[in-house]
Amino acid sequence: MNKKTTLVLAFAATAFMANAQNFKLTKSKMSFFSETPVENIDAHSETVSSVITPARKVAVSIQISSFEFKNALMREHFNEKYMESEKFPTATFSGTLDQDLELNLKGSYTGSATGKLKMHGVEKEYSVPIKLSVPQEGHIDIEAEFKVKLADHGIEVPKLVFEKIAETIKITFKGAYDLKVETKTGTFK
Repeated sequence: MNKKTTLVLAFAATAFMANAQNFKLTKSKMSFFSETPVENIDAHSETVSSVITPARKVAVSIQISSFEFKNALMREHFNEKYMESEKFPTATFSGTLDQDLELNLKGSYTGSATGKLKMHGVEKEYSVPIKLSVPQEGHIDIEAEFKVKLADHGIEVPKLVFEKIAETIKITFKGAYDLKVETKTGTFK
């Protein structure tokens, strides 16, 4: 985990009392999909960091270079030409879950997470529809899907390859969270 990721997650965790019960991401998959008549581009990463607090604050961070593609050339172009991952190594989302979502009651819920997505150095407000399920106390699963316009985050697609990369990409997230009790001396489950 890099310094920026640690700072984002530390901010979310320290915004609450020392003995707060936060849900920490234990398993995840984030992917994006670009569909055009010429070529589809699909990539995924399982190295997402995230925390949800009792006040329904959510922080998510991902290393841009962690996305895996079906071929190395796509990955190279994604990191070097479009996302400039050396200059902008992470994408983050910081926001709040709807008040209607119950984090401790068994069941399935729909709602949204509203907050700011910072990607490629540009921050933009989003309201992301989510499905939340609580199969057992102390565990929640979240699924989310939303679309992002590349231009909204300053990501330019050269005219030469414009037909191969969609102007809007679909981002999908699936995450499993477990309840963690944080104390001044450490974390225990």
